[in-house]
Amino acid sequence: MNVPEFKYLLVDFDKSIEMDGFTDHFQPVSDRIQIDRICSLEELSESKTSSVVVGMAVVMRQFSSEISEVLSWFQRNVGCFPDYQIMICDDPDPSAMMNSFEFGVEQFTGTEEWMEAVVQMAEKILKDLSDKNSTAYKCIMLNQAVQSANRNAITEREKGLSEDAGYDPIAAFSRGKALESIGNFEEALKSYEGAEAMNSFFRPAQNSIGESLLLSGQPDKAIEVLSRMEGANSSHADRKLLLANAFMEKGDLPKAREYLEEAKSLNADGSRALESRILLLLAEKKIPDAVRMIDSLKEAGPHLASKLNALGVRFSQAGKFKNALTIYNKAHKIVRKELRYKVSLNAALACHRARNFTVAMKFLSRCEQEYGSSFPKLDKIKRAIIAEKNKEA
Repeated sequence: MNVPEFKYLLVDFDKSIEMDGFTDHFQPVSDRIQIDRICSLEELSESKTSSVVVGMAVVMRQFSSEISEVLSWFQRNVGCFPDYQIMICDDPDPSAMMNSFEFGVEQFTGTEEWMEAVVQMAEKILKDLSDKNSTAYKCIMLNQAVQSANRNAITEREKGLSEDAGYDPIAAFSRGKALESIGNFEEALKSYEGAEAMNSFFRPAQNSIGESLLLSGQPDKAIEVLSRMEGANSSHADRKLLLANAFMEKGDLPKAREYLEEAKSLNADGSRALESRILLLLAEKKIPDAVRMIDSLKEAGPHLASKLNALGVRFSQAGKFKNALTIYNKAHKIVRKELRYKVSLNAALACHRARNFTVAMKFLSRCEQEYGSSFPKLDKIKRAIIAEKNKEA
């Protein structure tokens, strides 16, 4: 039996939704799209296997940190498609709707009619993706390249989406995420700004503008953008965490702690909250506490990844090579796949400084594999190591 190319997720952590009759409802599209019922965050993280996830329905009693984790996961692993996400809930309160909008969700259905809504959505997705020249298909394929950390495919598919990004805000957003994944934060920022210009109500683009400003070393501008968004919705925990991170970058730790407390009051206890707590410990120079907390984190984004790389470099330059490698080994386990090559490169430099050339070359080999090819800086380090090894011979 062939596995369908695409997968649709029904996220129901409480197992509260009535499934009787769903097989009959879903039968017309079941040969082309597989539906998986997801009942935990662990199942969600394991759901990208042989099929490409393209849509999702989320059962929501109230907006929670778990719901935020789910929507963040979809945005990162699939994309930001208002037509491919739907919340199943009866009479959602305004706060739940506003926080769903923050992730690009615009569709809601009740618990009585959810089956028809999901089937209609699945049919639309299949229709959109049947055309491999469609913007939706190109966005999905670009995001697949990002998830596999295939830089050549990212570059090629990003260029293939550039024309669409000039008139479609979702394409511009997807292109921004791809550029961000390869460290081109300035161009990513321009793409997010283009998405916002085309749709001023597209909240994910606005949030990403704030985050890109932070990643490109402009915390004051990030705070300005994110604070303005707070005026429209002050109950979005992830934005408060971004504001906390921006104030840390400025060195205003009291204000950062204030936003962390506000996020905590909104039940922010997911991976982003943990990242921010680690960043605060690093800012407070409580390095051992931060290092211990890293072991509790499953995935780190680009901001924390850059801080851990910088910490490793400081240890390495100070001659504390064991400490540097401890940081790099921990960072490599949690940073996103597309960011790992930088950790491996810095680990190689630390071993080079320690004159452990054999291990340095192993890290360079891993770096090249993770990057997808060699690149000038890697080649330069490799030549320097070979020259020094020859001198010692």
